[in-house]
Amino acid sequence: MRPTVEVKGRLLTTLLLHCLVAMQVCGRAGAFTLLSPFSYSSLSFKNLLNSVLLSSNANLAGGGRNLKSDVLEDASLITPKLIRKYGYPSETHTVVTKDGYILEMHRIPKKGAQPVLLMHGILDTSATWVLMGPKSGLGYMLSDLGYDVWMGNSRGNRYSKNHTSLNSDYQEFWDFTFHEMGKYDLPANIDYILSKTGFEQVHYIGHSQGTAIFWVLCSEQPSYTQKITSMHALAPIAYIHDMKSPLFRTLVLFLDFLTAATRMLRITEFMPNTKFLVDHSQVVCHDNAMTQDVCSNILFLVAGYNSEQLNK
Repeated sequence: MRPTVEVKGRLLTTLLLHCLVAMQVCGRAGAFTLLSPFSYSSLSFKNLLNSVLLSSNANLAGGGRNLKSDVLEDASLITPKLIRKYGYPSETHTVVTKDGYILEMHRIPKKGAQPVLLMHGILDTSATWVLMGPKSGLGYMLSDLGYDVWMGNSRGNRYSKNHTSLNSDYQEFWDFTFHEMGKYDLPANIDYILSKTGFEQVHYIGHSQGTAIFWVLCSEQPSYTQKITSMHALAPIAYIHDMKSPLFRTLVLFLDFLTAATRMLRITEFMPNTKFLVDHSQVVCHDNAMTQDVCSNILFLVAGYNSEQLNK
């Protein structure tokens, strides 16, 4: 399901949310596109849209099962090194938000080309756009089509854990939600890209949380719609009351208790990227482990059951 909705001016967010409710897409896998009211090259837009749809369906066509033999090496590389490993140029850029968070953006540069900003989902990083390799990774595919590819990292992930005055070891650093990501992180990224490239607009592609923060931005600062050439939503979400995940639906019932418990135990970061967790997850989840099915089913509890989307 990927209907195309033409939106004008400040009606963008309102119309979108009505469409989301009507189609009940919250919590479902899918993709649809919002068109900017401004002019753009129809050929380049068509190429970008085709890449988004091709990437989002690559696993269904069998690409998800072609697990590379060096997948563990790729999974351990930081995004810039992973990009360079496959012969693409890579740049790292630092952006500071109005509330002091220091964010890292990764770029596959192409001088003079139209910029496109990719924003990941929850508990994810910029690596999500390149981890599957040049044939399936959307970042590579867009670069091959001639786009200047920028991949953002929301506050709190492994690449964006610095602040001008706060320490990520303390609770104050983590006092934010996706609302702040949309209000502060996204405009900082967009303004930085436009300043660096000299373009007046940028294409935007968001996945899951990456779509939610876009709705926040358009609601809080409607003027930013003037800076977006086109918006593409993968697995879009605006409200959580219709989510299908049995795990999250259960956790919501105990949200107050969990919040109090984590504060009391001074647990600030959820699923930190530590060597201990990485090493043990590889032991428990590797191909020959008796417990691999447990890993798979935990993933399905979170994201919904779809065995075709799992590497085997």
